[in-house]
Amino acid sequence: MDRKEKADILLKVAKAYMDRGHWLQYDQLSLDRIVRCTARRNAFAPPEAAAEGRYLFLDCAAFVWDCYYQAFDCRLEADMVINMIDHMSARVFYYELTHEESDAEKEQILKDFRACLQPGDIICYEWMSRAAHTMLYLGDGMFIHCMQAGSFNGYHYGEMRNIFNPEGGLRIASVDRMTRNKDDGMYLFASKFKRFSVNRPLDVVGDPTRQAIIRATDAADLYCSAYPSVGCGHAVSPGGTVSYEVEAVNRGKEAKRIDVAFEAGEGTQLLGAAFLSADILPGESYRPVFTVKAERQKGLLGKPLVTVNGLEIYVPDVAVSSRVEGAALESPGAFSPEACQRILKRLFFLHDTAAGDVLSRRPPDKEANGSVYGLFGGFGVITPQIAAGGENRAVHIDRNCLEPGDIILCADDALMTKCYSAAWDGASLAGSFECGEAPSVKSGEDADRWIDTLFGRFCFAVIRPSYLNGAVDIS
Repeated sequence: MDRKEKADILLKVAKAYMDRGHWLQYDQLSLDRIVRCTARRNAFAPPEAAAEGRYLFLDCAAFVWDCYYQAFDCRLEADMVINMIDHMSARVFYYELTHEESDAEKEQILKDFRACLQPGDIICYEWMSRAAHTMLYLGDGMFIHCMQAGSFNGYHYGEMRNIFNPEGGLRIASVDRMTRNKDDGMYLFASKFKRFSVNRPLDVVGDPTRQAIIRATDAADLYCSAYPSVGCGHAVSPGGTVSYEVEAVNRGKEAKRIDVAFEAGEGTQLLGAAFLSADILPGESYRPVFTVKAERQKGLLGKPLVTVNGLEIYVPDVAVSSRVEGAALESPGAFSPEACQRILKRLFFLHDTAAGDVLSRRPPDKEANGSVYGLFGGFGVITPQIAAGGENRAVHIDRNCLEPGDIILCADDALMTKCYSAAWDGASLAGSFECGEAPSVKSGEDADRWIDTLFGRFCFAVIRPSYLNGAVDIS
């Protein structure tokens, strides 16, 4: 397959990300100290991971990296912009500024830069401050990038609140911003810039994956998603059922045949048909539902394989948990800081490195400690699996994720010397909402606002007493 064909398929993947609209958000924190990625960044996530009610968080480098990964099943040599400039394959243009260039020299360098660009190229630049940015060149003088637009950055860690961009985190812009508009913040010879480069991975990657080819052919112009009936923070009981609604929207200009196949995952039994189809007109949607019975006693259900016209569609994990009637933690609404510390130390372990202190999550064990799958995070929490499984940590949480009796535990430092907790009764939160604060109650918007602050805290986790296997006091 030639470079032009590869570029066409790569750019269709990029378009599929952009089509997710505001469910794909930019999220940027100072770089995490061990795995060097943003706090809520989802690596390896396909476009369909962003869907109604599910946010996908990327930064500029993660977006470019994921486009290549989804299109060619390749892992670019670097997923940080500064490292991309120096270490990525097929660098075809590089310039380090002296800031003594004449106008004629600048004009020639920028002319060579523009002439070099081909669809699929990766453009990177670095500021004097060591901050950097990367973009994917589309052709015809345009590029696409994941960026902070104005004050929108997914999460404002200083103010501890979500700030979602209603248009999403991806933008298409003109290369003129970098080469002709001297007043633009992206102009490459501005005093803040240090160097810039163009890399051409299409010269060295293999052929597109079968899935990428299907996305560009049989599944072209389809917007697809899958939604389990068991939402984030909740679980199905052993023997219970989970329904998966599959959405397929025809965004093309002609009628399209939609074939949806469903293969039940390990530990589940499909109830009903495994294949449904329909013909839909432009702008119409098709939403078949498939139901499975949970045959596992605990852990995660095996993910079903869902395809729409052959394209595999991302499906969120569903947890299985038995509940113990009447199980409750001792004084759930008023944990002492010492009890919070003991519980959190059972859930997390400390990385003490020269680069800084961060926490990693121990493997989930609901029956032993009542922890809720996926409902943990904070800017100081890294998981060993973060690069390969974004669902191992929360990226968004609201009251719909909680159940009556749930307890949110927080710590403000890596050593967990500043701990506090609050319990949810289905209508309000009761407990301490800051370290050293006297117990109080929050409900309505006040409760929502505090839940929104969790990602601005160093560490948080949710435990659910009804998951405990007869052990009432885990403190």
